[in-house]
Amino acid sequence: MDIHHDWRVPRYAITPVHATFYSRSPVALLLLGHGYMILLVMVCQTAVYREVTALFSIKAIDGEESPQERDPWSKTLNWYFFAVANYYLYGESIIYYFKV
Repeated sequence: MDIHHDWRVPRYAITPVHATFYSRSPVALLLLGHGYMILLVMVCQTAVYREVTALFSIKAIDGEESPQERDPWSKTLNWYFFAVANYYLYGESIIYYFKV
């Protein structure tokens, strides 16, 4: 008796499920409306900005402290710049769009 039977779902059964999901999800996202798409773009921009700024805070291999690590305001200023830049680029149009 084989007690180590492989219970994974076969690949031919999963492929149509993935194809259906990945072909219909963009349409579903668009049908949710403009507000949701604006929010989705802002979330994507924030995630990318977070990753890019995290690259600058990687410590050196030798363990020495960089001058940026001694500056406690650098992360705050980075996020302030991100918020101000987004408001400058998108603020008025978003306020106009959601105005009742």
